[in-house]
Amino acid sequence: MMAQSSSSLRSTIFLTLTTCFVVTFLIVTSIAESAPLATASNLDTYCTGSHAWLSPGFSREHCLEAADRFQYSDYATYTTNRLEFSNRETQRTSRFPKMTTPRRYTISTCTIFVAMLWDFPNKPPLPPLPGADLHPGPFEKSQVTTFKELYNTAKTVIFSCYGLPQTPVGWQHAGQGGNIGVFVMATDSLVARNIPAVVYEEAGTLYLQNLTQPRGFSTVLV
Repeated sequence: MMAQSSSSLRSTIFLTLTTCFVVTFLIVTSIAESAPLATASNLDTYCTGSHAWLSPGFSREHCLEAADRFQYSDYATYTTNRLEFSNRETQRTSRFPKMTTPRRYTISTCTIFVAMLWDFPNKPPLPPLPGADLHPGPFEKSQVTTFKELYNTAKTVIFSCYGLPQTPVGWQHAGQGGNIGVFVMATDSLVARNIPAVVYEEAGTLYLQNLTQPRGFSTVLV
């Protein structure tokens, strides 16, 4: 009788512990699955009304059209292909093809820039980059990502700032390491005029590291 009671007690304890373990595992798994990934896409969009980012005659409607230009050029050409983004002088560090930055998609008064934060003009007389105090770097000179992520980031910036009359332009980090910035601003703004060596892009030309000049390179002025 005593042996049966002891065996029953052990079985009850075992079942209780097993149930607790399973419940705990399910709770932890649920939390992990619902938590956001630690990527740059989870970072805030920084909207601004700085005169250095705007210019007379700026129209937010043109930003939507600039996003269409982005969509039907580089995004349509490369979509989810993994590419290493960096400026013209930086050597490729991964096995992925190189894509030169900065890149520009312009419709009239609005321009979308894709630029490495390492290269972004952020020194006097230009004003500090909005949000730079929250994510000061240091930033890497290159970043592997896709045009799909960059395009989606551009749309996020446009729609986040679009309904804010006082701060209609802005930017957001992109890429797993957050080393790329996607910027939406007035085409003739002070900041836009100071972004160096811009690639004017229409047909999404793949620029491999072992090429001395991009092939099929075209300039778009609108």
